[in-house]
Amino acid sequence: MKALERPSYLDKTPEQKFWEIQIEYIDANKEHCCSFHFFNCPAKAAAFARSNRVSFDVKDFFYSDVEKVKKRRGVKHF
Repeated sequence: MKALERPSYLDKTPEQKFWEIQIEYIDANKEHCCSFHFFNCPAKAAAFARSNRVSFDVKDFFYSDVEKVKKRRGVKHF
């Protein structure tokens, strides 16, 4: 590999598995709010769900590309 070439392990596939975690909460104005968090690593998704006391199922994933998920996400976790 030449110094200016991009390593092959950095190339992402167009379709990847993503896990979506939905967090519902009441804000300071007593309004019901909802945020969606997207992960491409099941371990990080599970840790985030545990820290927010939300159920997580590793089988509950969807296939998408990174650009579509960037448009959908509320918080970036990549």
